[in-house]
Amino acid sequence: MLHSAANRQFAITELAQAVGISASYFQHLFRRETGVGPAKYLQDLKLRSAAHLLETTSLPVKEVFHVIGAGDPSHFIRKFRRTYGVSPSLYRGRSKT
Repeated sequence: MLHSAANRQFAITELAQAVGISASYFQHLFRRETGVGPAKYLQDLKLRSAAHLLETTSLPVKEVFHVIGAGDPSHFIRKFRRTYGVSPSLYRGRSKT
C-alpha cells in the first residue's frame, strides 16, 4: 500500500484499519519489522523515489516534488540535502556524469 501510493499522505489509523488492527499495535508492529516508524519509512520512501526520478527522468525538480507528494518543497529539499549531501538539482547533475 505504501509503495504503490507513496505520493499520498497516509493516516496511521487508515493503515491500521486496512490490516484490521489498532493504530498503536500497527505502529508497534511496523517499527518492529522495519526498524523505523511509519512516518519515517514513508519519508525515506519519498526521498528514494525523488532520487530515482532525478536520475532517470528529465522532470523539473518542482515536478518531481509534486509527483512524490512533497507537501513543503523547502522542507523536503532540506531533508534531501541531509540524506544525499547535495541539493536535488546538484544530485541530478552528479547522476548524469
